[in-house]
Amino acid sequence: MTKTLAIFGDSIIGGAADGAGGLGRALIKAAPAWGLQIVDTAGVGGSTVANWMHASGLPVPGKGAVLGRWGDQSRMPPLDEAARKRAQIPRIAAMVADLYWINFGTNDFNSGRPAKMWADQAIALIEQLPERAKIVWTVGNIDPRIQAARSEGLALLQSSADGRWPGRVLTLDTEGELAVYAPGSIHPSVAQHQRFLASAQAAVAEHIGGPRRRTAIGRGLWWLLGGLGLALGLGHADELAAHLDAWLARRER
Repeated sequence: MTKTLAIFGDSIIGGAADGAGGLGRALIKAAPAWGLQIVDTAGVGGSTVANWMHASGLPVPGKGAVLGRWGDQSRMPPLDEAARKRAQIPRIAAMVADLYWINFGTNDFNSGRPAKMWADQAIALIEQLPERAKIVWTVGNIDPRIQAARSEGLALLQSSADGRWPGRVLTLDTEGELAVYAPGSIHPSVAQHQRFLASAQAAVAEHIGGPRRRTAIGRGLWWLLGGLGLALGLGHADELAAHLDAWLARRER
């Protein structure tokens, strides 16, 4: 069954951004083979997690009381008007996509943002999206200057996400096994991104098709229907389970 995908982030996404990034175009090529239908692609050149939240009127974790400044009192760069129109998290969240592919990181860490602050902002952004949706989060480039900070930030994001939403968020580091970009490639080409996606395909496929978590109500109904199935005969148990799965899927929509 085809699932819907919304893509947003910084200039690595390309799309509505400055066109320098190619991840969005690479994902458009890969989506059909992954059983995904893209419903939106929005990138903003030069943006950060905090920029997107700030432009969307959302609270920015780590930002100081002074409007337009970070917690360390350095200035938060404003988005231009065109970028503000595109950085609309509530609009994207309202799409209720099955999967959100998000790319942020480069500009945050190049500006000296602490990894913990970045991870907190990433979690706060994910909080704005429908909880039933799964998330893939990438940084999407290789820049030796931010290698340590990027890896630390992604590890903190994954740890926090696993604690809050087990199995919901997949982070993909462009280092290690997925290091297919040329060193210092700030805006990798579409071909480089295609190699990145090919190397990540198994992890993404498992994440997309992973087992659906059952709610407490769902688990209770499973026990109830399991008992009814046994009472009616094992042949009816599978039929009842199939009806329950369909009902839960409709509720989660």
